[in-house]
Amino acid sequence: MEVKKIGTEKVAGFECDIWQLKKCKMSIYKGVPLKIESSAMGITQIQIAKLAKFDVSVSADNLKLPNFPIKSQKDVMQSQMEGMSPEQKKDDAGYDEEYGRNVWK
Repeated sequence: MEVKKIGTEKVAGFECDIWQLKKCKMSIYKGVPLKIESSAMGITQIQIAKLAKFDVSVSADNLKLPNFPIKSQKDVMQSQMEGMSPEQKKDDAGYDEEYGRNVWK
């Protein structure tokens, strides 16, 4: 598949490069698609950004993650197994009775 740059256009006030791949055109500014036009089965869909902001200063406080508990994959798997009945555990192809948990063989 060949992607071609076919021109430029202004979208939401930004000068974008227009790239085409088959029946899809994307107007891209700084790696962000501001306009996407695609056609399939005779239907054309166009999505156009009305507003975009770039190079905006963001404080570190705005980037902090919520204080959610962190669980390991082992803890998640173990809690899922605890909720299973003995019949469900036996039906689980990777369940090992000796270890009481899933074991990939």
